[in-house]
Amino acid sequence: MKSFKSFFRIPYVNNNIYLELAKLDYNNCQALHQQEWKDLQKWCRNSNLGVFGLSEGSLMQAYYVVAASIFESEKSLERLAWAKTVILMQTITSHFNSAEQKRAFIDEFERDSVLTYANGVRYKTRPNLVGILLRTLNQLSLDTLSAQGCNIHQPLKDATWEGRGGRDAELLVQTLNLSGRVRTESKELTSLHLKYDYLMQVTVSVCDKLRLFQHRKDRNGCMAGAGGITTLDIESAMQELGKLVVTKSAGDLDSQIKQNFFIIARSFYCSAYCNIGTINFHISKVLFERVQ
Repeated sequence: MKSFKSFFRIPYVNNNIYLELAKLDYNNCQALHQQEWKDLQKWCRNSNLGVFGLSEGSLMQAYYVVAASIFESEKSLERLAWAKTVILMQTITSHFNSAEQKRAFIDEFERDSVLTYANGVRYKTRPNLVGILLRTLNQLSLDTLSAQGCNIHQPLKDATWEGRGGRDAELLVQTLNLSGRVRTESKELTSLHLKYDYLMQVTVSVCDKLRLFQHRKDRNGCMAGAGGITTLDIESAMQELGKLVVTKSAGDLDSQIKQNFFIIARSFYCSAYCNIGTINFHISKVLFERVQ
């Protein structure tokens, strides 16, 4: 024990220079997150999302959960893609109150998404949620093409269409994988799709449980009439997903792809178990308070 403690007194480890560098790195990363927050606010204003009921508080909470999940400076593109997707999902879900309205929205998205200009890239847009969604998909695709030289427009649109049935977790995983370009080639996916599909199945299941918990928990944080689902079920599902992510096997999926499944599930877990007061406290500390 003595030698172990002595190790951390070695000047090459216990050094104020490392501490100052760590503070500088944190503050630089925080400054980037603050700029992303400003960019996100500008995007919301330009998209008139406030007209459809989006509040700045909801916007801030959505971005914080994303930034707390993937904070690295080099992952700015993934953060903004994920945050915009979450915000649009929340806005669309809260704006339409009836099944008929949702059906009409889906039909309009399907119809308008095939109306392109001659260059096959720029979509017809209108001042409504379908237009905002299509413009955002187009911009995310162009940003990824510019940054990584990879055209994700069609797979991103397909992921959005496939996620129309309320499978939010599936859409978020696909968005994160596509914008981060951590997907394998289609030939590889053919042989690995069973592993990918099973990870998706488990992730969607645990996220559905977490969302149900979030909507039905009482003031004490206990489940209230959730159709037999318990917190033990949630913990068990999270453990199964964690085991799938960390366990390696022959011909396995890319480790970052597997991590993205867990990252999305963890973000649902944070939203479900942390109350608004706790989240707002962390927002103030993490995003706006510099380390001295």
